[in-house]
Amino acid sequence: LEAGFSRVGEFHYLHHDRDGKPYANPAEMAERIAAAAGETGIGLTLLPVFYAHSTFGGAAPNEGQRRFINDVDRFARLVEKSRESVRTLNQAIVGVAPHSLRAATPEELTAIAAITPDGPIHIHVAEQVKEVDDCL
Repeated sequence: LEAGFSRVGEFHYLHHDRDGKPYANPAEMAERIAAAAGETGIGLTLLPVFYAHSTFGGAAPNEGQRRFINDVDRFARLVEKSRESVRTLNQAIVGVAPHSLRAATPEELTAIAAITPDGPIHIHVAEQVKEVDDCL
């Protein structure tokens, strides 16, 4: 705030513990982020990340991605709990963030976009050169 920033868009995708087990509270990270925003007074756009696949074509996630993985139903619950976590904050917004075109199928992208029809959507269009090469 001292430097002139008044809002942060928080794109977060750690939704599970190190073993890939979902946190007991699906919005654990969202609540901690909301608490930090409330403490500092900065505006918050909370963007929980949907991540389901390791690459294009719906490929199974790899071991290193296990902390991020959700299916559409579990992600919808996460977004709802995230909305609850920001209810007391002034000017807080909850959107969705499908991680990338490789991490979600077209059908999942459609379902994720429907969760917040009026909210912001953030997605990496071209995160890595390999990803661009793989989609061609």
